[in-house]
Amino acid sequence: MDRTVHIYTDRGAISILLVAVKGAMVVFGIVILAQAFFRGEVGQVLWIGLVLVLGGAVFGGYDLIKLIDRSPQLTFSPEGFVDHRVARPVVIPWEKFGSLGYRGGGSSGWTLELFMVDGGHVLVPASHLAVTPKGLARLVQEYAPQAEVDRRFRLWLG
Repeated sequence: MDRTVHIYTDRGAISILLVAVKGAMVVFGIVILAQAFFRGEVGQVLWIGLVLVLGGAVFGGYDLIKLIDRSPQLTFSPEGFVDHRVARPVVIPWEKFGSLGYRGGGSSGWTLELFMVDGGHVLVPASHLAVTPKGLARLVQEYAPQAEVDRRFRLWLG
């Protein structure tokens, strides 16, 4: 395979909707705080407003940063595989991959599991990527044809 493929963060309608909802939490929290301030209330309403503002700002801010991030999350090249989301991205040569599978379910969606010939494995959280599970498995197979697909993964892909 001579081409380089970059996979980016999914910028679908759900991702945009979640950022908008968290932004609305911040606005609603500010309104609650303003009303509590002008009424002179210091109590449960104040804490609810603070939680809404801080929670919406932190989680919404993180989601917004991920949404506007234009850098590739994964790179498939003739040299190997790179996951740019880790602290120190390294190129893992295709010859080191022996098989692939998945870990499904949970709150984070599904994770691609790449098993190395030396016994190790690489976990690639893939639920927020702009690629389908079948597309990601096909890409790995194109670059590493020696990597066998786990039977459960083949059944899950359909």
